[in-house]
Amino acid sequence: MNTINIPERAKRYLQEISSQLEDSSYLFIERNNKAYCIEAVKGSYFIQDATTNIGDVLQLNQGGAPLAILANMEMSRQSEIFDLLNLSPSEIQYFFKRLEIIRNNGYAFSSNEVTLGTAAIGVPIFNHEGIVVAALSVGAIEARFSNERLPKIVEVLKDAGNKLSNEIGWLSK
Repeated sequence: MNTINIPERAKRYLQEISSQLEDSSYLFIERNNKAYCIEAVKGSYFIQDATTNIGDVLQLNQGGAPLAILANMEMSRQSEIFDLLNLSPSEIQYFFKRLEIIRNNGYAFSSNEVTLGTAAIGVPIFNHEGIVVAALSVGAIEARFSNERLPKIVEVLKDAGNKLSNEIGWLSK
């Protein structure tokens, strides 16, 4: 059986992202209802967040990459995950609205959710069936995500995410 090595294929995109933005970039996958960081490239910006490392595990309802994955799962899977997290009905309602916005925008923005003073943006990676299989993200100190810089970060990430998705068989919309 031929399998696609997503981490191997993602490395050059992570390097391009970090090279263009000077911030750290990450590849996350979902396993057992959690998000795992499986690849990372440190940025060259003189202030590093140093909060996310290969092997780190996050809940799917916090952080740029985990939220990008969760937002693009089927609604039934989202509900299962919310049940596992013991979220209140009002929290579930909040997340369903937030996930819809993320899905419509094509990226997730997270600020102060994982570590105070940091932020991240994540974009989904889709396989040949259009199923979300991973997410690319950029993480840095919160000040790096200014309103002026945000469009550039989103553009670079979306471009890399679309190219990686296409490379593994997804036919973009």
